Amino acid sequence: ITDEDRGSDDLSGLKFTVFGLGNRSYDHFCKMGHVVNDRLPELGGTRIYPVGEGDDECSLEEDFDKWKRGLWAPLCQSFGLPVPA
Repeated sequence: ITDEDRGSDDLSGLKFTVFGLGNRSYDHFCKMGHVVNDRLPELGGTRIYPVGEGDDECSLEEDFDKWKRGLWAPLCQSFGLPVPA
């Protein structure tokens, strides 16, 4: 995709991270989360933390808690905020 093709889809000011939800028993586990995670940089967005996956087969809350533990430092750094202790 070229800058010209983007037109109004230019997301060059967007900083993002994605947490996908799904169930490992399905063929396309967290597929939408991965599609969004891959597409946003193509539109100019800047990923600030790796994509996470929540599995409804087990515990979405535990998956999210584990994923977000590492989120705060890069999130704060990206927005120029102090990292909480």
